[in-house]
Amino acid sequence: MNKKLFSNDKVSFEGVRILGRNGFWNISCEKNKIVSVNQSKMKTGGILTPRFSDIHVHLDKTGTAKRINRRSTSLFEAIELMNQDKASWSEKDIYHRANSAIQSAWKHGTGLMRTHVDWEHQKVPMAW
Repeated sequence: MNKKLFSNDKVSFEGVRILGRNGFWNISCEKNKIVSVNQSKMKTGGILTPRFSDIHVHLDKTGTAKRINRRSTSLFEAIELMNQDKASWSEKDIYHRANSAIQSAWKHGTGLMRTHVDWEHQKVPMAW
């Protein structure tokens, strides 16, 4: 996408397609608001879509795949492997992995995220 930043408050998209509309468009935004939409002769700006929503995320479990030395063949084996990895979790570790996942999701187009923590015992989970 040909996105040009003019300043922190102004963004322009040139020659983009908009889902549900025919043609190509130039779109100008100021302070997170669209201020103009005009037809464009340019046709190489890509497609403009809303940000994605991820509705089932375990931020406390993200970023652990590289640390677990094998892949599970069932849900129950995956739960057991995650429980083994949990033994090395700390608040700093959870924070770092969750924050990295949020930053990566935003960078790649996710705008909304619903996350939760599995609560398996009476004791409050560290990730809570």
